[in-house]
Amino acid sequence: MITMITMLSSLISLLATLPSEGGGGRLLLVVIVAILPAVLLGGYLYYIDSKREPALWLLLGVLLGVLICLPVDYIEEQLSGFLFPPSGKPDNLFESVVNSLLVVAIPEETLKLLAFLLLVFRNRHFDEHFDGIIYAASVSLGFAAVENVNYLLDQPGWAVIPVVRSCLLVLGHYACAVLMGYYYSLHRYVNSKCLNLYLVLLMPIVVHAVFNTLLVPFWGGLSVFLFFLFCYYIHRTCKNKIAFHLANDMGFMNENYRI
Repeated sequence: MITMITMLSSLISLLATLPSEGGGGRLLLVVIVAILPAVLLGGYLYYIDSKREPALWLLLGVLLGVLICLPVDYIEEQLSGFLFPPSGKPDNLFESVVNSLLVVAIPEETLKLLAFLLLVFRNRHFDEHFDGIIYAASVSLGFAAVENVNYLLDQPGWAVIPVVRSCLLVLGHYACAVLMGYYYSLHRYVNSKCLNLYLVLLMPIVVHAVFNTLLVPFWGGLSVFLFFLFCYYIHRTCKNKIAFHLANDMGFMNENYRI
């Protein structure tokens, strides 16, 4: 995390020195800033994996995440127009909650889950508890990178706040991916009860909806406080979920490979 913050701070400072309009070099730098959080988070998961997955399979996951962007965008546009006429945008706190849940969280997490299941279906490399997390993350971070590029390209002037907000959005997708992969592996390897299978989709949807709702500052400073408190809680939760599956894999390897 410290590395990511340091690199982004340097890039933001460089952005501030560039003109507001035009320039291929500026566009390239903006794209780098947009995808950097996803690359660093994906690299972190790859680094801590006790038995690293083939890079081509992880890149396939990223590609699937990129490919679902178009259908997700279409679904969200149609739902927004239907639920919030005529502007297509929420105007109050209740509508913001509805938007976060029905328009954003459910379509995005459902299509990411479908892409994840397609990726791991009969995948002979999926043979450890942690694999659920890293494959889910490859899909989710591919999706998040494209979403981040689109978000930053829509911002006039590339101010610091939109850049920081875009990094937070990637962290939100990362957290949802960790939970999705955690519960999938939990169901597959540890406890196959139906509840874990439901939580594969339910937990990412709930976290995504709460995350997006708290990003809207309806209560001013209180919203900011609640948002970062929620981020801290989710960070601790994801850290524990990752550690749990990594520990399970060490036991699994000791039992099966006599390390």
